[in-house]
Amino acid sequence: MKIKNKKFLTYSNQHSHLNKKGSHVGIVLSFTIFITFLIFLYSALEPSLKIDQDRESTLDYLEIELVEAISENFTSIIIRNDTVIEAGVTCIELKDLLTDLEIDSRTIIKDENENPVIASASEDHLYVDKGENSIILYKLYNSEEFNSLGEELVGGCAGISDCDDDEKCQSLENEEEGYIVGIYFIGLVKKSEKIFLSKIGEFLEDYNSRYDELKEELKLSPGTEFGFSFTYNETIVRTEEKEITGNVYAREIPIQYVDENANIWTGFINIQVWG
Repeated sequence: MKIKNKKFLTYSNQHSHLNKKGSHVGIVLSFTIFITFLIFLYSALEPSLKIDQDRESTLDYLEIELVEAISENFTSIIIRNDTVIEAGVTCIELKDLLTDLEIDSRTIIKDENENPVIASASEDHLYVDKGENSIILYKLYNSEEFNSLGEELVGGCAGISDCDDDEKCQSLENEEEGYIVGIYFIGLVKKSEKIFLSKIGEFLEDYNSRYDELKEELKLSPGTEFGFSFTYNETIVRTEEKEITGNVYAREIPIQYVDENANIWTGFINIQVWG
């Protein structure tokens, strides 16, 4: 009985050893198959992944270029009128304002409530409607995208000058020139770049009339095509339709834009890339 038990134990140990060896081989084989599958999967998807990365880079690039193309300098200025104007005077002459602020007559003027104010310009001076009760704060918006002011208000205006120090203020108060001399103060002056509705319209015209030239100016790689649409006030304008080959990659970006009356609104630009 002892000999039989010994043989049985010896056989069992050998069988257990073979099972462990077989298990190790199975694990190694399974791992090898898994790694091979991953390599195959990457090889199959790698071209697609590269295209996705290329298109994402193109969208990044076009977003920057497009925003730059439809943006323009925008200056906002606050003017405080500290002069009580007589009832018979209908307008105020802001003497040397355009020169002092280094702006031109392409300016829109509003009151403190953002209501448009009738205005005109002549040489370095700005002429603004006094308003029924003398407007205290004027908001000026200047940009190359605005129309130039005319000269309708020139004549019969009360002239007031910028007062930026005590000595100048004193001399202005004592000045006699045959018409009312008063004081205004230049407040906050903010310069920035804004997207303009008019610039979006110009870019759309360029796209539709000289698409190939525009692609060259944007330095897009051969075979890459693009288009875009702009959504504002429940209105959508878009580039003309073109033949699309391959997948279309798109990106929507929220923007703020300025209209022809210096109002700031929110909209969306959708950029598409394919080819």
